[in-house]
Amino acid sequence: MKQPFENQIVVGDAIDWTVSLCDYSAADGYVLKYFFRGPQVLDLTSTASGSDFKFAETAANTAKLTPGLYGWQLAIFLNGARVKTLAQGQIQVIADLSAQKAGYDARSFAKKNLDAVEAVLLDRNARVESTYQFEGRMLSVCTHEQLIQARAFWKRQYKNEQIDAGEIEPDNDQLIARFC
Repeated sequence: MKQPFENQIVVGDAIDWTVSLCDYSAADGYVLKYFFRGPQVLDLTSTASGSDFKFAETAANTAKLTPGLYGWQLAIFLNGARVKTLAQGQIQVIADLSAQKAGYDARSFAKKNLDAVEAVLLDRNARVESTYQFEGRMLSVCTHEQLIQARAFWKRQYKNEQIDAGEIEPDNDQLIARFC
């Protein structure tokens, strides 16, 4: 079953959609429930719309969500008993920018990590130590090679995010596959 809603929800936006199923009908007493789990919990229960299942959530309720990645499951119920899990996936809940104060950091997790690794590389260019020992205590830091590997990893992650968001085009020699 294809996900009937967008891949992102903005905190504080009302959401609604309708689900039609071949094997189950709301008119026969079946109820669909979505379970969202992430930084917080959100459960949505369908209402009957003929044979279809209607979902709606108010802006006031989505305003209570914390931004982050949420997993979701869709299950069908009859007389309050779970019949079957029909689908699952992930959705990104993103911050409402109108509610953010000055200084909001809109960078993605990958971009923040890439920037952090690059800052360490810039700071360490003049230093070669990787282990320090003082009064019986020892501190080990990443080697230059490990930092270069971390930079390459986060650079790939960030580039993939940009490609997925349509901000840049994939390289001609890069194969993109999406499985639905």
